[in-house]
Amino acid sequence: MNPTKKAKTHTFKTRRKPKVGSALSAALSLIMVFTLMPWVFPCRFQSFAGAPPASEICGDIGSWGEWSTVKPGANAYYESKTQYRYRDKETTTSYSTSLDGYIQDGGSWITYDSGEILYADSWPSGFNKESWYYVNYGSNIPKTNSETTTRKTVVSTTIEYYIYWHWCRGSSNGATDRFVQDHRVDDYTHWHSFSSKDIGREDPLAFNTTGKGFYYKDNTVCKDSYWWYATYINDPTQLALKKCTYTTYHKLFNYYRWMEWSDWSDTKYTSSGNRQVETRTLYRIYNYTPHAWDNGTVTQPAKYLSTGTKVYTCSNCGAMKSETIPKLDASKITPAKVKLTSAKVSGKKLTLTWKRVSKKTKGYQIAVKNKKTKKVKHYTVKAGSKSKISKKIKLKKGTYAVKVRAYNIVEGHKFYGAWSKVKGGRIK
Repeated sequence: MNPTKKAKTHTFKTRRKPKVGSALSAALSLIMVFTLMPWVFPCRFQSFAGAPPASEICGDIGSWGEWSTVKPGANAYYESKTQYRYRDKETTTSYSTSLDGYIQDGGSWITYDSGEILYADSWPSGFNKESWYYVNYGSNIPKTNSETTTRKTVVSTTIEYYIYWHWCRGSSNGATDRFVQDHRVDDYTHWHSFSSKDIGREDPLAFNTTGKGFYYKDNTVCKDSYWWYATYINDPTQLALKKCTYTTYHKLFNYYRWMEWSDWSDTKYTSSGNRQVETRTLYRIYNYTPHAWDNGTVTQPAKYLSTGTKVYTCSNCGAMKSETIPKLDASKITPAKVKLTSAKVSGKKLTLTWKRVSKKTKGYQIAVKNKKTKKVKHYTVKAGSKSKISKKIKLKKGTYAVKVRAYNIVEGHKFYGAWSKVKGGRIK
Protein backbone atom coordinates (compact mmCIF):
# COMPACT_ATOMS: atom_id res chain seq x y z
CA MET A 1 0.00 0.00 0.00
CA ASN A 2 1.12 3.59 -0.62
CA PRO A 3 1.67 5.99 2.31
CA THR A 4 -1.35 8.11 3.18
CA LYS A 5 -2.43 11.14 5.14
CA LYS A 6 -5.10 10.90 7.76
CA ALA A 7 -8.38 10.02 6.07
CA LYS A 8 -11.01 12.75 5.73
CA THR A 9 -14.15 12.41 7.80
CA HIS A 10 -16.43 11.72 4.81
CA THR A 11 -14.67 8.75 3.21
CA PHE A 12 -12.85 5.52 3.91
CA LYS A 13 -10.35 6.03 0.98
CA THR A 14 -6.77 7.24 1.48
CA ARG A 15 -4.54 9.74 -0.36
CA ARG A 16 -0.85 9.47 -1.27
CA LYS A 17 1.52 12.06 0.13
CA PRO A 18 3.29 14.22 -2.47
CA LYS A 19 6.70 12.96 -3.70
CA VAL A 20 9.72 14.97 -2.65
CA GLY A 21 12.25 15.58 -5.49
CA SER A 22 15.95 15.05 -5.08
CA ALA A 23 18.27 18.06 -5.48
CA LEU A 24 21.21 15.74 -6.11
CA SER A 25 19.36 13.93 -8.91
CA ALA A 26 18.47 17.24 -10.61
CA ALA A 27 22.07 18.41 -10.41
CA LEU A 28 23.39 15.19 -11.95
CA SER A 29 20.87 15.48 -14.78
CA LEU A 30 22.18 18.99 -15.59
CA ILE A 31 25.76 17.73 -15.52
CA MET A 32 24.80 14.95 -17.93
CA VAL A 33 23.13 17.34 -20.42
CA PHE A 34 26.04 19.82 -20.57
CA THR A 35 28.69 17.10 -20.68
CA LEU A 36 27.07 15.40 -23.69
CA MET A 37 25.78 18.58 -25.36
CA PRO A 38 27.87 18.17 -28.62
CA TRP A 39 26.17 14.84 -29.23
CA VAL A 40 22.69 15.63 -27.92
CA PHE A 41 21.78 18.62 -30.06
CA PRO A 42 22.68 17.60 -33.71
CA CYS A 43 19.23 16.50 -34.92
CA ARG A 44 20.64 14.48 -37.81
CA PHE A 45 21.33 11.58 -35.45
CA GLN A 46 17.60 11.16 -34.98
CA SER A 47 16.73 11.13 -38.71
CA PHE A 48 18.43 7.93 -39.83
CA ALA A 49 17.09 4.40 -39.49
CA GLY A 50 18.58 2.52 -36.59
CA ALA A 51 20.48 5.57 -35.28
CA PRO A 52 21.88 5.19 -31.75
CA PRO A 53 21.14 7.85 -29.15
CA ALA A 54 23.58 10.75 -29.29
CA SER A 55 24.50 9.99 -25.69
CA GLU A 56 26.00 6.66 -26.83
CA ILE A 57 28.56 8.25 -29.21
CA CYS A 58 32.01 8.59 -27.68
CA GLY A 59 34.48 11.32 -28.60
CA ASP A 60 34.28 12.83 -32.08
CA ILE A 61 31.12 12.48 -34.18
CA GLY A 62 32.78 10.03 -36.58
CA SER A 63 32.55 9.72 -40.36
CA TRP A 64 30.36 8.21 -43.06
CA GLY A 65 31.37 5.09 -44.93
CA GLU A 66 31.05 4.41 -48.66
CA TRP A 67 27.67 3.97 -50.35
CA SER A 68 26.67 0.34 -50.88
CA THR A 69 23.66 -1.63 -52.07
CA VAL A 70 23.97 -3.92 -49.03
CA LYS A 71 21.51 -2.95 -46.31
CA PRO A 72 23.18 -2.65 -42.88
CA GLY A 73 22.15 -4.73 -39.91
CA ALA A 74 19.35 -3.72 -37.57
CA ASN A 75 21.68 -2.08 -35.02
CA ALA A 76 23.70 -0.03 -37.50
CA TYR A 77 23.50 3.73 -37.78
CA TYR A 78 22.97 4.48 -41.45
CA GLU A 79 21.27 6.68 -44.02
CA SER A 80 19.84 5.69 -47.39
CA LYS A 81 19.09 7.28 -50.73
CA THR A 82 17.44 6.27 -54.00
CA GLN A 83 19.29 6.34 -57.30
CA TYR A 84 17.81 6.20 -60.79
CA ARG A 85 18.84 5.11 -64.23
CA TYR A 86 16.90 5.12 -67.47
CA ARG A 87 16.92 3.97 -71.07
CA ASP A 88 14.96 5.53 -73.89
CA LYS A 89 13.05 3.85 -76.69
CA GLU A 90 14.30 4.52 -80.23
CA THR A 91 11.69 4.15 -82.97
CA THR A 92 11.87 3.94 -86.75
CA THR A 93 9.82 2.69 -89.71
CA SER A 94 10.60 0.46 -92.66
CA TYR A 95 8.81 -1.37 -95.47
CA SER A 96 10.98 -4.42 -94.67
CA THR A 97 9.40 -7.21 -92.65
CA SER A 98 12.37 -7.32 -90.28
CA LEU A 99 15.05 -4.94 -89.09
CA ASP A 100 18.20 -6.10 -87.35
CA GLY A 101 18.29 -5.18 -83.69
CA TYR A 102 14.71 -3.88 -83.61
CA ILE A 103 11.40 -5.29 -82.47
CA GLN A 104 8.42 -5.00 -84.82
CA ASP A 105 5.50 -3.14 -83.29
CA GLY A 106 2.62 -3.10 -85.74
CA GLY A 107 2.46 -0.82 -88.73
CA SER A 108 0.17 1.10 -91.05
CA TRP A 109 -0.96 0.84 -94.65
CA ILE A 110 0.45 3.58 -96.88
CA THR A 111 -1.19 4.34 -100.25
CA TYR A 112 1.09 3.24 -103.07
CA ASP A 113 -1.17 3.40 -106.14
CA SER A 114 -4.80 3.98 -107.12
CA GLY A 115 -6.86 4.16 -110.30
CA GLU A 116 -9.79 2.96 -112.37
CA ILE A 117 -10.11 0.15 -114.90
CA LEU A 118 -13.05 -0.14 -117.35
CA TYR A 119 -13.73 -3.71 -118.42
CA ALA A 120 -16.37 -6.29 -119.27
CA ASP A 121 -16.59 -9.63 -117.57
CA SER A 122 -16.60 -11.27 -121.02
CA TRP A 123 -17.03 -10.16 -124.64
CA PRO A 124 -19.43 -11.95 -127.01
CA SER A 125 -17.69 -13.95 -129.72
CA GLY A 126 -19.40 -11.96 -132.47
CA PHE A 127 -18.42 -8.59 -131.02
CA ASN A 128 -16.34 -6.51 -133.43
CA LYS A 129 -12.76 -6.67 -132.22
CA GLU A 130 -11.98 -3.51 -134.14
CA SER A 131 -14.70 -1.46 -132.53
CA TRP A 132 -13.87 1.46 -130.25
CA TYR A 133 -15.16 -0.38 -127.17
CA TYR A 134 -13.07 -3.43 -127.71
CA VAL A 135 -9.96 -1.56 -128.75
CA ASN A 136 -10.11 0.52 -125.54
CA TYR A 137 -11.47 -1.98 -123.03
CA GLY A 138 -11.32 -5.45 -124.55
CA SER A 139 -8.01 -6.45 -122.98
CA ASN A 140 -8.51 -4.78 -119.60
CA ILE A 141 -8.35 -7.06 -116.57
CA PRO A 142 -9.81 -5.81 -113.26
CA LYS A 143 -7.97 -6.00 -109.97
CA THR A 144 -9.31 -8.03 -107.04
CA ASN A 145 -9.27 -7.58 -103.28
CA SER A 146 -6.09 -9.08 -101.85
CA GLU A 147 -3.82 -8.79 -98.88
CA THR A 148 -0.40 -10.13 -97.98
CA THR A 149 2.01 -9.24 -95.20
CA THR A 150 3.40 -6.32 -97.14
CA ARG A 151 0.72 -5.36 -99.71
CA LYS A 152 -3.01 -4.86 -99.86
CA THR A 153 -5.43 -3.99 -102.66
CA VAL A 154 -8.90 -2.67 -101.95
CA VAL A 155 -11.39 -2.79 -104.84
CA SER A 156 -14.89 -1.45 -105.42
CA THR A 157 -16.88 -2.24 -108.60
CA THR A 158 -19.69 -0.27 -110.24
CA ILE A 159 -21.40 -0.44 -113.67
CA GLU A 160 -20.39 2.41 -115.93
CA TYR A 161 -22.96 1.69 -118.69
CA TYR A 162 -24.47 -1.02 -120.90
CA ILE A 163 -23.39 -1.74 -124.52
CA TYR A 164 -25.72 -2.78 -127.38
CA TRP A 165 -24.64 -3.80 -130.91
CA HIS A 166 -25.48 -5.72 -134.11
CA TRP A 167 -24.36 -6.66 -137.60
CA CYS A 168 -26.75 -5.48 -140.34
CA ARG A 169 -26.97 -5.20 -144.18
CA GLY A 170 -26.41 -1.45 -144.08
CA SER A 171 -29.73 -0.22 -145.49
CA SER A 172 -30.28 3.49 -145.38
CA ASN A 173 -34.05 3.51 -145.70
CA GLY A 174 -34.54 4.12 -141.97
CA ALA A 175 -34.52 1.90 -138.94
CA THR A 176 -37.31 -0.64 -139.11
CA ASP A 177 -38.13 -4.24 -138.29
CA ARG A 178 -35.26 -5.88 -140.17
CA PHE A 179 -33.32 -8.94 -139.19
CA VAL A 180 -29.81 -8.48 -137.78
CA GLN A 181 -27.00 -10.90 -136.79
CA ASP A 182 -24.90 -11.42 -133.67
CA HIS A 183 -21.81 -12.07 -135.80
CA ARG A 184 -20.43 -11.05 -139.19
CA VAL A 185 -21.76 -13.41 -141.83
CA ASP A 186 -22.75 -13.25 -145.56
CA ASP A 187 -24.01 -9.77 -146.37
CA TYR A 188 -24.34 -8.75 -142.68
CA THR A 189 -21.16 -6.70 -142.81
CA HIS A 190 -22.16 -3.39 -141.29
CA TRP A 191 -21.34 -2.90 -137.59
CA HIS A 192 -23.22 -0.54 -135.28
CA SER A 193 -23.07 -0.05 -131.50
CA PHE A 194 -24.07 2.37 -128.76
CA SER A 195 -24.24 2.55 -124.98
CA SER A 196 -26.93 3.42 -122.49
CA LYS A 197 -24.79 6.41 -121.60
CA ASP A 198 -24.94 7.61 -125.22
CA ILE A 199 -28.71 7.75 -125.08
CA GLY A 200 -28.88 9.26 -121.61
CA ARG A 201 -30.02 6.16 -119.72
CA GLU A 202 -28.70 4.89 -116.43
CA ASP A 203 -30.73 1.68 -116.49
CA PRO A 204 -30.42 -0.98 -119.24
CA LEU A 205 -32.85 -1.51 -122.12
CA ALA A 206 -35.59 -4.06 -121.61
CA PHE A 207 -35.32 -7.35 -123.52
CA ASN A 208 -38.08 -7.89 -126.13
CA THR A 209 -39.00 -11.56 -126.38
CA THR A 210 -40.99 -11.05 -129.62
CA GLY A 211 -38.07 -9.61 -131.52
CA LYS A 212 -35.66 -11.76 -129.52
CA GLY A 213 -33.47 -8.74 -128.83
CA PHE A 214 -33.42 -5.20 -127.49
CA TYR A 215 -35.52 -2.56 -129.20
CA TYR A 216 -34.11 0.92 -129.83
CA LYS A 217 -34.95 3.02 -132.87
CA ASP A 218 -32.52 5.81 -133.73
CA ASN A 219 -31.56 6.59 -137.35
CA THR A 220 -28.49 8.43 -136.18
CA VAL A 221 -27.13 5.13 -134.85
CA CYS A 222 -28.44 2.74 -137.53
CA LYS A 223 -30.74 3.37 -140.57
CA ASP A 224 -31.30 -0.33 -141.14
CA SER A 225 -32.87 -1.96 -138.08
CA TYR A 226 -34.05 -1.12 -134.61
CA TRP A 227 -33.13 -4.52 -133.12
CA TRP A 228 -30.02 -4.89 -131.02
CA TYR A 229 -28.09 -7.51 -129.09
CA ALA A 230 -26.12 -7.38 -125.88
CA THR A 231 -24.54 -10.82 -126.06
CA TYR A 232 -26.27 -13.23 -128.42
CA ILE A 233 -29.54 -13.70 -130.33
CA ASN A 234 -32.45 -14.33 -128.00
CA ASP A 235 -30.22 -13.77 -124.92
CA PRO A 236 -31.42 -11.20 -122.38
CA THR A 237 -28.00 -11.05 -120.68
CA GLN A 238 -26.71 -7.51 -120.54
CA LEU A 239 -23.21 -6.53 -121.68
CA ALA A 240 -22.15 -4.25 -118.85
CA LEU A 241 -19.03 -2.15 -119.01
CA LYS A 242 -17.85 -2.09 -115.41
CA LYS A 243 -15.56 0.27 -113.56
CA CYS A 244 -13.02 -1.20 -111.12
CA THR A 245 -11.85 1.45 -108.65
CA TYR A 246 -8.79 0.27 -106.72
CA THR A 247 -6.26 1.44 -104.17
CA THR A 248 -3.00 -0.40 -103.55
CA TYR A 249 -1.22 -0.07 -100.20
CA HIS A 250 2.24 -1.00 -98.97
CA LYS A 251 2.74 -1.90 -95.29
CA LEU A 252 4.99 0.49 -93.38
CA PHE A 253 6.18 -1.38 -90.29
CA ASN A 254 6.93 0.28 -86.94
CA TYR A 255 10.10 -0.78 -85.14
CA TYR A 256 11.65 0.04 -81.78
CA ARG A 257 14.62 -0.85 -79.65
CA TRP A 258 15.74 0.13 -76.16
CA MET A 259 18.98 2.06 -75.92
CA GLU A 260 21.70 1.32 -73.36
CA TRP A 261 21.03 2.08 -69.69
CA SER A 262 22.31 5.39 -68.40
CA ASP A 263 24.66 5.58 -65.43
CA TRP A 264 23.12 5.56 -61.96
CA SER A 265 22.27 9.07 -60.77
CA ASP A 266 20.67 10.85 -57.83
CA THR A 267 18.52 12.77 -60.32
CA LYS A 268 14.94 11.50 -60.29
CA TYR A 269 13.57 10.29 -63.63
CA THR A 270 9.97 9.42 -64.46
CA SER A 271 9.03 6.44 -66.61
CA SER A 272 6.80 6.78 -69.65
CA GLY A 273 5.90 4.89 -72.79
CA ASN A 274 9.23 5.90 -74.32
CA ARG A 275 11.39 5.67 -71.21
CA GLN A 276 12.05 2.88 -68.74
CA VAL A 277 13.31 3.76 -65.26
CA GLU A 278 14.96 1.53 -62.67
CA THR A 279 15.72 2.39 -59.05
CA ARG A 280 18.06 1.09 -56.41
CA THR A 281 18.61 1.93 -52.76
CA LEU A 282 22.08 2.73 -51.46
CA TYR A 283 23.14 2.71 -47.83
CA ARG A 284 26.11 4.06 -45.93
CA ILE A 285 27.01 3.42 -42.33
CA TYR A 286 28.04 6.06 -39.83
CA ASN A 287 31.21 4.86 -38.14
CA TYR A 288 31.60 5.85 -34.51
CA THR A 289 33.02 4.59 -31.21
CA PRO A 290 30.45 3.72 -28.52
CA HIS A 291 30.95 4.71 -24.88
CA ALA A 292 32.68 2.28 -22.54
CA TRP A 293 30.49 2.69 -19.47
CA ASP A 294 31.68 1.53 -16.04
CA ASN A 295 29.44 -0.42 -13.66
CA GLY A 296 28.00 2.78 -12.27
CA THR A 297 27.86 4.40 -8.84
CA VAL A 298 24.71 4.81 -6.79
CA THR A 299 24.60 8.49 -5.86
CA GLN A 300 21.15 8.38 -4.32
CA PRO A 301 19.70 5.10 -3.02
CA ALA A 302 16.11 4.28 -3.83
CA LYS A 303 13.56 4.54 -1.01
CA TYR A 304 9.97 3.49 -0.51
CA LEU A 305 8.79 7.03 -1.27
CA SER A 306 11.33 8.14 -3.89
CA THR A 307 13.45 6.75 -6.70
CA GLY A 308 17.22 6.58 -6.61
CA THR A 309 19.96 7.61 -9.03
CA LYS A 310 22.89 5.66 -10.50
CA VAL A 311 25.62 7.47 -12.46
CA TYR A 312 27.81 5.83 -15.13
CA THR A 313 31.11 7.23 -16.43
CA CYS A 314 32.72 6.50 -19.82
CA SER A 315 36.31 5.28 -19.38
CA ASN A 316 37.26 6.71 -22.80
CA CYS A 317 35.96 10.29 -22.81
CA GLY A 318 34.73 10.88 -19.26
CA ALA A 319 31.12 11.47 -20.29
CA MET A 320 28.47 10.71 -17.68
CA LYS A 321 24.93 9.43 -17.80
CA SER A 322 22.40 8.83 -15.06
CA GLU A 323 19.91 6.04 -14.52
CA THR A 324 16.82 6.08 -12.34
CA ILE A 325 16.58 3.36 -9.71
CA PRO A 326 12.95 2.29 -9.07
CA LYS A 327 11.34 2.84 -5.65
CA LEU A 328 11.65 0.05 -3.11
CA ASP A 329 8.81 -2.46 -2.96
CA ALA A 330 6.35 -1.03 -0.41
CA SER A 331 4.49 -4.32 -0.19
CA LYS A 332 7.28 -5.67 2.01
CA ILE A 333 6.56 -3.12 4.75
CA THR A 334 2.79 -2.91 4.31
CA PRO A 335 0.94 -4.58 7.21
CA ALA A 336 -1.41 -7.48 6.64
CA LYS A 337 -5.16 -7.18 6.89
CA VAL A 338 -6.55 -6.88 10.39
CA LYS A 339 -8.87 -9.62 11.63
CA LEU A 340 -11.61 -7.86 13.67
CA THR A 341 -12.94 -10.51 16.02
CA SER A 342 -15.75 -8.62 17.79
CA ALA A 343 -17.56 -5.29 18.23
CA LYS A 344 -19.67 -5.31 21.45
CA VAL A 345 -21.92 -2.58 22.88
CA SER A 346 -22.01 -1.98 26.61
CA GLY A 347 -23.98 1.03 27.67
CA LYS A 348 -22.64 4.03 25.77
CA LYS A 349 -19.41 2.27 24.83
CA LEU A 350 -18.42 0.12 21.88
CA THR A 351 -15.64 -2.35 22.61
CA LEU A 352 -13.56 -3.62 19.62
CA THR A 353 -11.29 -6.63 19.79
CA TRP A 354 -8.82 -7.82 17.11
CA LYS A 355 -5.72 -9.92 16.83
CA ARG A 356 -2.27 -8.42 16.55
CA VAL A 357 -1.06 -8.39 12.92
CA SER A 358 2.68 -8.49 13.58
CA LYS A 359 5.20 -7.65 16.23
CA LYS A 360 6.60 -4.97 13.86
CA THR A 361 3.26 -3.26 13.52
CA LYS A 362 3.46 0.30 14.87
CA GLY A 363 -0.23 0.90 15.40
CA TYR A 364 -3.82 0.69 14.22
CA GLN A 365 -6.44 3.06 12.83
CA ILE A 366 -10.14 2.68 13.66
CA ALA A 367 -12.86 4.16 11.45
CA VAL A 368 -16.30 4.60 13.05
CA LYS A 369 -19.17 5.61 10.78
CA ASN A 370 -22.55 6.85 11.93
CA LYS A 371 -24.99 5.18 9.57
CA LYS A 372 -27.52 7.94 9.89
CA THR A 373 -25.31 11.02 9.57
CA LYS A 374 -22.71 9.25 7.38
CA LYS A 375 -19.98 10.96 9.36
CA VAL A 376 -16.77 9.05 9.97
CA LYS A 377 -14.43 9.52 12.92
CA HIS A 378 -10.95 8.00 13.16
CA TYR A 379 -9.13 6.77 16.24
CA THR A 380 -5.49 5.71 16.55
CA VAL A 381 -4.28 2.87 18.77
CA LYS A 382 -0.60 2.28 19.34
CA ALA A 383 0.56 -1.29 19.05
CA GLY A 384 1.51 -3.03 22.24
CA SER A 385 3.12 -6.32 23.05
CA LYS A 386 -0.16 -8.17 23.48
CA SER A 387 -1.35 -10.55 20.81
CA LYS A 388 -4.96 -9.49 21.41
CA ILE A 389 -5.94 -5.85 21.36
CA SER A 390 -9.10 -4.17 22.66
CA LYS A 391 -10.30 -0.60 22.36
CA LYS A 392 -13.32 1.00 24.05
CA ILE A 393 -14.96 3.94 22.29
CA LYS A 394 -17.57 6.13 23.92
CA LEU A 395 -20.35 7.00 21.46
CA LYS A 396 -23.63 8.80 21.37
CA LYS A 397 -26.93 7.18 20.60
CA GLY A 398 -27.01 5.70 17.12
CA THR A 399 -26.10 2.80 14.87
CA TYR A 400 -22.42 2.53 13.88
CA ALA A 401 -20.23 0.58 11.47
CA VAL A 402 -16.59 0.07 12.39
CA LYS A 403 -13.44 -1.27 10.74
CA VAL A 404 -9.74 -1.44 11.62
CA ARG A 405 -6.46 -1.40 9.71
CA ALA A 406 -2.83 -1.64 10.78
CA TYR A 407 0.05 0.68 9.84
CA ASN A 408 3.84 0.81 9.90
CA ILE A 409 5.98 3.93 9.99
CA VAL A 410 8.92 3.96 7.55
CA GLU A 411 10.90 7.00 6.43
CA GLY A 412 8.61 9.11 8.56
CA HIS A 413 5.47 8.07 6.69
CA LYS A 414 2.67 5.68 7.54
CA PHE A 415 2.07 2.67 5.30
CA TYR A 416 -1.46 1.32 5.88
CA GLY A 417 -2.66 -2.21 5.40
CA ALA A 418 -6.06 -3.31 4.16
CA TRP A 419 -9.22 -2.58 6.18
CA SER A 420 -10.77 -5.35 8.17
CA LYS A 421 -14.27 -6.56 7.56
CA VAL A 422 -16.93 -4.12 8.80
CA LYS A 423 -18.80 -4.85 12.03
CA GLY A 424 -21.67 -2.91 13.57
CA GLY A 425 -23.20 -1.91 16.87
CA ARG A 426 -26.13 0.15 18.20
CA ILE A 427 -25.89 2.56 21.11
CA LYS A 428 -29.22 3.19 22.87
